[in-house]
Parts: sequence; C-alpha cells; structure tokens
Amino acid sequence: MGESGSIIRNIALILLFAVMGASHPALAQVQTGNLYGTAVDSEGNALPGVTVTVTVTDTGAPRIQITDAQGQFRFLELDPGNYGLKAQLNGFSTVAYPKVNIRVGSNTTIETEPASRSVSVKMGLPARA
Repeated sequence: MGESGSIIRNIALILLFAVMGASHPALAQVQTGNLYGTAVDSEGNALPGVTVTVTVTDTGAPRIQITDAQGQFRFLELDPGNYGLKAQLNGFSTVAYPKVNIRVGSNTTIETEPASRSVSVKMGLPARA
C-alpha cells in the first residue's frame, strides 16, 4: 500500500474519531432543561387540544404546544431561567403559573390540584407505556 493508501487510511481514522467524539453523550454538555406536563379537568381526565404557552420571563419570547390525546405536552431544550406558563382551552378557565424555573440538565416538575371547570396542569415526565 503506497503513500496514497496511507493517506486514505489516516483520513478514515480521523473521520472515525471525529464522528465518535461528536456522537458520544459523555462528551456533549447539556445546556438546557425540559418541561413535561399533562393537562387535566376537575375530575382528573386528560384534556387533549389545550394550548400551552411558556414564555421567557426576561424576553417575553413564547413557545406553544398543543396537548395530545392523553393531555400531554412537552417543551424540550429550554434555556435555563424563569418562564411563565399558561394553559387555555375553550369552555375552561385559563391556568397560569407565573414562575416556572428551568434548570440545566433537569426536567422541571410542578403538580397542581384540579379546580372546577378549569384546566389543571401536572408537570413532570410522562408516564411510560
């Protein structure tokens, strides 16, 4: 194998190490947090179709999710900091949480009690099926 074969082998090794390093989870540093939740009615039934908005307290930048058939929503890769959360559905009163803190590398959890004719939000990791 001549000089060109040696160069190709070296390039292949460099690419292999670059791909392994970029995809290795221990080398990646998490800089964000996640928010998971479920919207329920006063009887604890899941509410699909709820508009859930999280807004960065400092900038006012919103992110919006609609709950799925199980009433679940998720906001992934949120920058750390304080957020306001609002859940809205026609026929129900709006639920607001003015200070939800997102920390780097964590999943934020807040549990609430359902109220009459309102949307309640239970935040945390979704149940595993």
